[in-house]
Amino acid sequence: MPDHRPRYHFLPERNWMNDPNGVIQWRGRYHLFYQHNPHGALWGNMHWGHAVSDDLVHWEHFPIALTPTEGDFDEYGCFSGCIVDNDGVPTMIYTGTQAHPTNGMPYAQHANVAIGNEELTAWRKHAGNPVIRPPDDYHNLMGFRDHCVWREGDEWLQIIGAGVNGQGGVIFLYRSDDLLTWEYLHPLCQFDAVVFDGVQVGTMWECPQLLNFGEKHALLLSVMDEKGGIGTVYLIGSYWDRRFEPERAFVLDFGRMHFYAPQALTADDGRIMLWGWITEGRDDALLVQAGWAGVMSLPRVVTLGEDDRLRFAPVQELAQLRGREFGRSNVPAIQSSTLEIYAVFKPTERIEIAVRCSERERTTIFYDPKCAKLGIERGKSVSAGSHQHDLTTLSGNYSLTDGELTLHIFVDQSVIEVFANGEATVTGRVYPHPDSLGIAVNAREEELIHFTAWELNSIW
Repeated sequence: MPDHRPRYHFLPERNWMNDPNGVIQWRGRYHLFYQHNPHGALWGNMHWGHAVSDDLVHWEHFPIALTPTEGDFDEYGCFSGCIVDNDGVPTMIYTGTQAHPTNGMPYAQHANVAIGNEELTAWRKHAGNPVIRPPDDYHNLMGFRDHCVWREGDEWLQIIGAGVNGQGGVIFLYRSDDLLTWEYLHPLCQFDAVVFDGVQVGTMWECPQLLNFGEKHALLLSVMDEKGGIGTVYLIGSYWDRRFEPERAFVLDFGRMHFYAPQALTADDGRIMLWGWITEGRDDALLVQAGWAGVMSLPRVVTLGEDDRLRFAPVQELAQLRGREFGRSNVPAIQSSTLEIYAVFKPTERIEIAVRCSERERTTIFYDPKCAKLGIERGKSVSAGSHQHDLTTLSGNYSLTDGELTLHIFVDQSVIEVFANGEATVTGRVYPHPDSLGIAVNAREEELIHFTAWELNSIW
């Protein structure tokens, strides 16, 4: 079968992966944990996988960090969470699940703690787990999971994602002196509607992340409703008196469910970096046949612009992967499935960069200034077995402020990540034939200001 396995994006050696968990820089090294099914290529049997990097680019696979314990509070799965440095003691807070109804949920979900060794390779589960159960006065929850923990003064604060059936999303706030005994305070943020500021925010909020940019904060939410996942959004607002007051809402990535459950890390150098789970776009039979599923996004540096919108940029360390370089005149000769493309346009009409091209297949990254639309067209990305693939167009509204458009594009076998002026991103999946390796640029001569592409080497 065609090889669609990425070369420079992180993923396990085999089987299923989803949410990034416990991303932390510990004693100079970057540790990436993730939701993992070590027994198959479909979701289930949730463990915590583990990988380590010295440069954010090359990763070393480590043994599984966390395994469900039969008969215990995580017997149905060790779901998403985080890791913090508790005065030199690595402390993990994760969601444990059990297969019995609780607070209206079909499965019990609660916060658990585990303590790690100095290398983060062995974890001892706290004997007093669970340390947090859902609030007693919420009886119709869609979920109660995923943890973001930070220190504020002498206290630890924690937010947990949830939602109320038929109502809206809610983030619960807790405080603790020792990470083991927690006091419920109140909702950090709660909605009674599924739309805010024109953005669909669903009825269940997963994987909340509160990012501190000084006067403003950003609350990242992976949103669901009764039918399933919708995508990732962020709310910009003020955090005061331990409450978050949202002012504006934005879609985080126009790829919708193809960039989900992001988790942030504040590195030693001050950068806030974000990883997301890049989901698949093919049916379960193809996942089982391939023997793997799920990819981690490239780490993105996150900043807040003067317009109170987030900015995203791939980490600069990725440049070390660059191999052969191609200029504007070399475009017809490019044949590669692992590319970085940097192009600048002054578009007056629709412009396009097509990748993974052949006579029968192409995936088109486009921007149309007339309708202010940025996206990835996938209708022709697969010529065989199209009924087993998601071929919908991924797009969103994006307006240029000065008429210039910079597209920074990463193509990695079946993964596409697009950064537009550092202000908008689109992430998608495509599964073309192995010989669909060409690219094409469709723009007037005067509209294309600059074009450079590099073939990127493998991280393994």
